Amino acid sequence: MINTSRNSRFVICISVGTGLILNVDQASVILVLGQISDQFGSGFSDSQWVLSSYLLPLASLVVVGGAICDRCSTDKVLSAGLTIFLTGSIFSFVSQELIHLLLARVLCGIGAALAFPASLALIRKCLSEDVAKKAFGYWFAGALGGSAAGPLLNGFLVDFSSWRVVFLISATVSIFILIVLIFSNFSVMKFEIIPQISFVSSLVTTLALTGIVFGLIRSGSNGWTAGSSFLPILIGLLIFVVKAISDGYFTRQAKTTSGKIGSAWPFIYLMLTGILPVVGVVVLTVLYLGSVRDLTVFQTGLAITPFGLSAALVSPLVPRLVSRYGFNRLLIIAVFFQFLGLAFLSRIEADSSFLLIATGLFGLGISMAIFPSLTLNEALANTPEANSGYVSGIHNGAIQVGQLISIGLIGSLATMSINSDLRKTFSSDWIDIPESGYRSLAIGEDWLPEEISINDVDRFRELADSSFSSGLAKSISFTLLILVGIVVFSFLMKKGLAKKSVERI
Repeated sequence: MINTSRNSRFVICISVGTGLILNVDQASVILVLGQISDQFGSGFSDSQWVLSSYLLPLASLVVVGGAICDRCSTDKVLSAGLTIFLTGSIFSFVSQELIHLLLARVLCGIGAALAFPASLALIRKCLSEDVAKKAFGYWFAGALGGSAAGPLLNGFLVDFSSWRVVFLISATVSIFILIVLIFSNFSVMKFEIIPQISFVSSLVTTLALTGIVFGLIRSGSNGWTAGSSFLPILIGLLIFVVKAISDGYFTRQAKTTSGKIGSAWPFIYLMLTGILPVVGVVVLTVLYLGSVRDLTVFQTGLAITPFGLSAALVSPLVPRLVSRYGFNRLLIIAVFFQFLGLAFLSRIEADSSFLLIATGLFGLGISMAIFPSLTLNEALANTPEANSGYVSGIHNGAIQVGQLISIGLIGSLATMSINSDLRKTFSSDWIDIPESGYRSLAIGEDWLPEEISINDVDRFRELADSSFSSGLAKSISFTLLILVGIVVFSFLMKKGLAKKSVERI
């Protein structure tokens, strides 16, 4: 363990800086998808793969990255991850074809899959327990702060240059963190007993996640019933079922490391559940601000600042709040703010005030400040220190998978709802809209019928914006109902388990 305050500050700065730049990159890319689409002459749905090609390897490989952290020196794993991420950012900056940009983003996702769990494991393995709890709060403050500062800073720069500046910033900050890491003089705790984690099991998990995530991504454009959406999800779920059965068998045959982290799983699942109602709604709000409200990239970044800023300000306070109010009360507060945020955003209209949008995003930001830090601290507290990298990887994997599921589920739900409202609006003989037109309007593209007269353009766009906003509000309302269902189900399950415990006594 590190005891000197100087070395502690180095560890915290490196870890927090890593979480910050990875989230700055991810949050900023969402804002420039439209410009990337214009640059390469692709549809908006095609340019969405720029985000998905980063999240897919990140969500699929982050568990493997966590396992590697426990087998190898954590600082070296972090250096490798940042180097790969840096390389991908440079290639993203210079790419001249969409396919080259997608491959570069895959490289960034692989680097992030190593860097995310390594930056968290570094805190656990280098700092005392009390300092580590505070450092986790700072880490999530930096990560969530990146979600606010990234769109704001990069949005300002993009408005005066191009979308490429996003990747230039990522590369520059990554170089700075690597320099600090290389010249820092601190040691990482080494364990006499190396965790016996099966890389075969991790790779099978990666394969299953890849299938599920790929299917979710495809469902946004092709629908849930399409073979390219349904089959990968089904195959991924079947792999998980087979893996669960085999893991149960081998766990009974021999005591493995995976059995030692069993106490952490409830908190991993809680993190996955907590993020589901949030990210998809935030992404759709960004789409609404750009397509319906016609905001610039910087203005959109400014409009969503309440989400990241509130999360960044509250995250460092979570360890202290847990000590004062306890785990259960703080969890209730997080869920309450989710309800608040979704309730406000479910009232969104084409001309809604920015105060209503800011209040909704503020509520969701508070909930995201509490959930990650709260669940990670509890997960790590219930597992051996030797497995901190693996648990950090699983926890981060839950966040990334939760984001993809959230974007896939809520995005698909919103697309269907918006499409339905558009068809009702334009069901008269006023104008003929082809299927491709409905699909374009449903994802926020500025589409116009070929034969529309100049006098009808403004009316058409007004009706399209109104239908888009109405469909979006309905999908958020449905998300709110899903959250209510999850809470009620969790309460009944907890009550049932408590009753069984009393009966045994």
